[in-house]
Amino acid sequence: MIQTQMEIKKVYSFLGENNSWDLTENEEVAKQDKEFALASIEDLNDMACGGYIIEGKILTSDGKVVEWFEESEECEYGGMDYYECGYRIVQ
Repeated sequence: MIQTQMEIKKVYSFLGENNSWDLTENEEVAKQDKEFALASIEDLNDMACGGYIIEGKILTSDGKVVEWFEESEECEYGGMDYYECGYRIVQ
């Protein structure tokens, strides 16, 4: 059986319009800030707290590869209760 390796993304942290910090997968967009850098796992988790989740394997600023995970269960009202989620190291 042939396995295909999932592409590892690069996500950049940068200072965008109105001096607001942001993340992007587009290096050209990130270059508008001369101090742009690969995002850290902390950057990714901070943005995830606001609902901005980037799926897939991501190379972080410290050279590790992380991926979003979440553990949940259906609650008594039919919705989902998330009790653990965040980016974790996979490589």
